[in-house]
Amino acid sequence: GYLDDVHKGVGVLLDGIENIKRNIRLLLAKKGLFLFRQSFPPLNKSFVGKDIFPNPQSILKFWGDFKIIYYCEIKNFKKNEFMVWILGEKIP
Repeated sequence: GYLDDVHKGVGVLLDGIENIKRNIRLLLAKKGLFLFRQSFPPLNKSFVGKDIFPNPQSILKFWGDFKIIYYCEIKNFKKNEFMVWILGEKIP
């Protein structure tokens, strides 16, 4: 069904996540900036991509070869969900 197709698509995207990061690096000028946002469902539940990004801090580690200028982690306490924002700079 539709959700199975969505999960397959997300799985393919996550399989190529290093390629995506490499392409972002190629597109950015020297000291170029990027803005990244990722949301997380409740961390105590199963979700697509949890094996790669199990928590908000794993996103910070993933972008660790860029200079992180700002990192913002927002938690919705009512729903136990997270949102991460990162402003990063390409290291020459």
